[in-house]
Amino acid sequence: MILTGNILVDPTNLESAGNPIIFKDGDSQERRALFTHWAKLMKQDGALAVMQLSHAGRQTPEHLNPTPWSASDIQLTTNVRLTAYGKPKALSTEQVKTEVVDRFVYAAKYAYECGFDGIQLHAAHGYLLSQFTSPTTNKRTDQYGGSLENRQRVIIEIFDAIRKDIPSSTGFLIGIKTNSVEFQAEGTTLEDAKEMCAAYENKGFDFVELSGGTYEKLSWTYERESTRKREAFFVEFAEQIRPVFKNTIVYLTGGFRTASAMVDAIAKNATQGIGLGRPVTAEPDLPKKILAGGIHSAVQDLLDQNDMIKTVLASGAQMQQMGRTSVQSAGGNGKEAQNRFLKAALTERVSTYDPENPKNHGLPTDSILNLYDKWGNGKFGMILTGNVLVDPTNLESAGNAIIFEEGDSAERRALFSKWAEKIKQDGALAVVQLSHGGRQTPATIEPHPWSASDVKLVGERRFTPFGKPVPLTVEQIKTHVIDRFVYAARFAYETGFDGVELHAAHGYLLAQFTSPTTNKRIDHYGGSIANRQRIILEIYDAIRAAVPASTGFIVGIKTNSVEFQEEGTTVDHAKEMCEAYENAGFDFVELSGGTYEKLAFHHLRESTRNREAFFLEFAEKIRPVFKNTVVYLTGGFRTVKAMVEAVETGATQGIGLGRPITAEPDLPKKILERSVASSIRNALDDNDFAITNLASNTQMHQMGKTTFKQAGQKPTHGISDFSDETTVERYKEALKEYTIFMKTLAAQKKPIHGVLVFEAIYQA
Repeated sequence: MILTGNILVDPTNLESAGNPIIFKDGDSQERRALFTHWAKLMKQDGALAVMQLSHAGRQTPEHLNPTPWSASDIQLTTNVRLTAYGKPKALSTEQVKTEVVDRFVYAAKYAYECGFDGIQLHAAHGYLLSQFTSPTTNKRTDQYGGSLENRQRVIIEIFDAIRKDIPSSTGFLIGIKTNSVEFQAEGTTLEDAKEMCAAYENKGFDFVELSGGTYEKLSWTYERESTRKREAFFVEFAEQIRPVFKNTIVYLTGGFRTASAMVDAIAKNATQGIGLGRPVTAEPDLPKKILAGGIHSAVQDLLDQNDMIKTVLASGAQMQQMGRTSVQSAGGNGKEAQNRFLKAALTERVSTYDPENPKNHGLPTDSILNLYDKWGNGKFGMILTGNVLVDPTNLESAGNAIIFEEGDSAERRALFSKWAEKIKQDGALAVVQLSHGGRQTPATIEPHPWSASDVKLVGERRFTPFGKPVPLTVEQIKTHVIDRFVYAARFAYETGFDGVELHAAHGYLLAQFTSPTTNKRIDHYGGSIANRQRIILEIYDAIRAAVPASTGFIVGIKTNSVEFQEEGTTVDHAKEMCEAYENAGFDFVELSGGTYEKLAFHHLRESTRNREAFFLEFAEKIRPVFKNTVVYLTGGFRTVKAMVEAVETGATQGIGLGRPITAEPDLPKKILERSVASSIRNALDDNDFAITNLASNTQMHQMGKTTFKQAGQKPTHGISDFSDETTVERYKEALKEYTIFMKTLAAQKKPIHGVLVFEAIYQA
């Protein structure tokens, strides 16, 4: 777990100039983007990102606020940083609600919406909340003063108010930092601390961090010799407090330097976790070094550990030095997937469909979140969402998730943030596939969709014809396409995703520009390959202007290695395009193939039909153009042998999996554990795209019924087993009824929203 520094909830009651602040009047898209990025940086190697929320109260320097808030009007006279403090005003009962409780709740909701895993209330070291709990600073005679229960009341009210807005069922953590002792007359005693901690346990705090001291009696200037000689300042106090906790996790912070002292503190049950502060400003990777067994203690510096002024200033200087460069610019490799498995994009079709109400149109549902809760526990290196559309009128299907400015809302952002969290649970990179239906939009959704040219897609999908496309003007390419992709990419970044993939394959709008079959333009977006690719490179450049590579945000692309049709993209075209993607700086490319007119699965050449991976022979020819861009190959992989061979021969670096993982959401985990050598061989015809696509949608719907936990942590729970002949026959019977249903809707010119719902023989 990584805690931020103290983030203040009141812009006028700061601990210091330069504190980050969360407050309603300062809300902005820029502030949210920065906090979202902060959370993402904290989570890079799996840490929980937790925001410490604080209110300085009477510890606000006088030059920042001469009359700060406090529990009572007792002025702080100690000058810790050669700074005088303001004369505090006692908060009225009403102001406790409006100036304290409401501000903490707003900040907690903000942290949740920006992708943090939780918050910690700072109720130690003499800050406002501890000004309420300490009898030294709380001389009130109302319900917030007197008894210990009354002095704690504001903290309990904050907890209850946060939990009302962000229930524990969301997984959002609420912790607290509290003093185990205050080392001063009338201050919080060990017995007080035990009683307060029992209340935190009973209330349901997720974790407590035990510390100690105030500005008047710093923990480092401890008075008892028995404490002075111990490495960890508060172990003796923690040992006595720890027994009150049954469910709340305990961390102990202060003075830890050696691995042996850390182990001893846990072994004797004084704590469950070790908090590190000043040592990690000298060694930011100290935990990694200890866990690797490379070192047994922090660097022993020559500063006097009892001189707080010097050590705090020194740590501040070290943090400033750390902040000059990112890990990537300091010589690291930026984002790195934990393995070679890519969860390929699969259309889910279970988001909301409400075109008349933008705020409710294309919202991810519980079914989506539950679905990715399963895949998020499947040990993928990277997980792509299904195609998330950037235009609310140009959809692949009713039920697509959509990101568009007209539909932006706190609810949409919270749902997408939750989606990213589900994906990342066991270390996968979370990447949104961004798409635009273009001429592949069903006529029941949009009779006149956009495209590169007015070449109509002949035929039907799910018994529904496609609209007659309208060619985009040069101006509309900017406003209706590029700007929408850029907006969606920023949205993905701000909601905690690690990157985006531009869908430029399978005949969607970007592929309609790159393919000579569908691009008959005579302006600078048509003709040569460079012109036909122009829109993609302009989207890339615009995204990078909004979200620079230095942020670590990934931009990838899915592109056809071949289109299998007259005048379509050839392998040589694909090589030339891929070289441009490499030169532009795309982080990864996913090679696939085919269009709605000539599906990849209906491959024409016998050499392709007989190969397990559909596009291997094409990838082998394209792969040499890439030097820095990472290559994934998707389509047809079923056996570990074929996956290994594809990587070893240099055709690809990563393996994309689609339909096999709707039957086995944890297939990569099984392969990595060496418990299987191939995916389940189902009894459906893999070359019948229509039925296998419908079957995968059905399995995804079944996965989405329960969370991973509700499924007993068995990812395949409730999924139809299509290797069973009886199940397949029953499914085909259900498909006949569903076909009638689809034909009826198509005849009524109504969109088909959802999938074939099927109950059958389940896997265990």
